Amino acid sequence: MAEFPPHVLREYALIADGERGALIGPRGDITWMCAPRWHSGAVFATLIGGGGVYAVTPVELFVWGGYYEAGSLIWRSHWITADGRIECREALAMPGDAGTAAPGPARRIRWWGVFLIGLGLWILSVIVTAITGNINTVPSIVLLGSFEKLF
Repeated sequence: MAEFPPHVLREYALIADGERGALIGPRGDITWMCAPRWHSGAVFATLIGGGGVYAVTPVELFVWGGYYEAGSLIWRSHWITADGRIECREALAMPGDAGTAAPGPARRIRWWGVFLIGLGLWILSVIVTAITGNINTVPSIVLLGSFEKLF
């Protein structure tokens, strides 16, 4: 198991969801997290020499960086290695029940809504392709439809 010694506090990122928070270290390690609430016991506490760790870390040597997505507590860690760049998007999701650390049950999918939207995108793809004669627009139309909020 990899060692995760503490860094200076300014190198940690805070992610939170209103019920709990976590500190993400420069190696992608969650070094502090209390769950299911802010005042609960620590699940991960390596920041202060305690136990428990969860990490997404490159195996080889890397240069670390990261930033928050605008207007959010979503942290994007990135590491540059000899082989390329690795990026990890980290956030906590507000659970359905404030007493748990996991999200609530999944909502039921309305299959007919998904079917009708898919059918509509297919018809739109056929019309645009017939008008323009350009089949390269089909992936763009399908991608555009994937941003719809279905549920």
